[in-house]
Amino acid sequence: MLCPKCGMQIKDDDVFCAYCGETITQGAPGNAPVQPPQYAAPAEPVPPPPPPYNAPPPEVPPYPQPVPYPARQPAPGDGKKGGLIAIIIALSVLLAAALGIMIFLLAKKNGGGSSSDSASDNAVVTTASDEQTATTTKKRTTVTTEPETEEETEPDTEAETTTTTTTTTTTVPETTTKVTTLKQAALSDDAAAQAEASFYSTRDLPTADEFDWCAGQFGLIKEAPGYAERITNPLAITGGWKAMLIYENASNPDYIDREIDNFEIFLEGNRVTVAIDWYLALPAYSEIYYIDESDTIITQLHGAVTGMSIDATGSIANGTLTLRIDDFWRADGKQYAVGTMYIPNGKTAYVALVRK
Repeated sequence: MLCPKCGMQIKDDDVFCAYCGETITQGAPGNAPVQPPQYAAPAEPVPPPPPPYNAPPPEVPPYPQPVPYPARQPAPGDGKKGGLIAIIIALSVLLAAALGIMIFLLAKKNGGGSSSDSASDNAVVTTASDEQTATTTKKRTTVTTEPETEEETEPDTEAETTTTTTTTTTTVPETTTKVTTLKQAALSDDAAAQAEASFYSTRDLPTADEFDWCAGQFGLIKEAPGYAERITNPLAITGGWKAMLIYENASNPDYIDREIDNFEIFLEGNRVTVAIDWYLALPAYSEIYYIDESDTIITQLHGAVTGMSIDATGSIANGTLTLRIDDFWRADGKQYAVGTMYIPNGKTAYVALVRK
C-alpha cells in the first residue's frame, strides 16, 4: 500500500512509514493498494517474410570497365631521327675500323719485322680501345730513341743526390733540439722553485696562534701529513720563515716553554746558513717577555743540505746550538717544516716553521 503522507510504497501491515515516519492506521481510507493504470502495449512491427531458400541473389549493377589509354602516335619526324642515329653509328664503326688498320700498319712498320714486337702490338690492338691503342703506340715510338734513355738516367742521379742532402740536414737539428729541451727543463725547475721561495718568504713577526697546526690530537706533528705535497727542490725553501720552539723548562720539567722567532735560510750550492732572530718567549709559569728587545741578537748556524735535510750548528753564549730540519711540505696555500734543535743544556727543542 501507499503512505497517505508521502505516497511511498510500504508493506500492508506496517504501523508507520519507513520514509517519513507517519503512523499508519490499518483500514483507513486511502490505505488500500492503488493499482497502477494499465496502458496498452504498443504493437510490435511485423517483419517481412524471409525470401525462399533457393531464391536467386539480387542483381548487382556491373562495375564500370576502365577506359584504355590511347596509344602514342608517332610524332612527325621520328623516322628521320632514327635514320640519322643509324647513319652516325655506321660512320663511327667505319671510322674506328679505318683507324685500327692505320695503327696496325704503323706499328708493324716501326717494329722492324720482329716476331715478339708484332705479337705485342697485336695483343694491344685486340684488347684495348681505339683511344688507348693510339696513345700506347705513340709512347712506344718515342721511347725507342736514344736521347730518351739518357733523360731517364739523369733524373735518377739527381733524385739520389737530393735525398742524401735532405737526410743530412734533418739529422743535425734533431740533436740540437733534444739538448736544448733538456737544458730548458732543468732551468725551468730551478726557476720555479726560486719563484716559489720568493713568493712565500716573509720577515713578518710571528704570532702564537699561527702554530695551532703543529700540536695534533696525538702530540706534536713530526712529519708531513698524508694529504700534503713534499717539497723536493731545496731552492724552494730559501728565504724567511716564522718559527716556534717548544722545549722543557730548565728548572721545572713539569713546565713547557715556547718561543716564537724568525728564521732565514740561505743556500750556496749544498752549503746552508740559517739565521735565527730571537723574538718572544712564552713561558708557562710567567709573563711573556721579549728575548731581544733591541732586535740585534742574531745567531747564525752553518751547515749543509743533504737531499731535503738541513744540518747546521752555531755558537751561542752558553754553548753550541745544533739544528736539524728534515721535512718540508706544502698544503693549504702554505709551506711547512718540522725539525729538532739541540740546546746546550742537553735538552732538545721541537722546531716548527710556517709561511704563507
